[in-house]
Amino acid sequence: MPDYRMEFSFGCDNGELDSLSSAECFVLGFEFCLVYEAVKHGRGFDGPVKAENRDRIERLCKKFEALYHLQWSHEDSSESWLHLVVAAEERK
Repeated sequence: MPDYRMEFSFGCDNGELDSLSSAECFVLGFEFCLVYEAVKHGRGFDGPVKAENRDRIERLCKKFEALYHLQWSHEDSSESWLHLVVAAEERK
């Protein structure tokens, strides 16, 4: 039988997502997965992310010791979006 285990906690065990709709939770999870796969494989990432994912993304980058920069998007005055840049790992 396969051995299944959690690789990285999404940080939602204490009601952090209770105020969000199912669709919003899906978007946050999908977005986190995109960033997770890029960071895990050292590909880097450059693009917008939801502000609600900020803490999760910062924990992820710190866990993998990835160099990253998050800043509020200049195109969005609602403060719903951040721009994330994660450096790709240099491979030998």
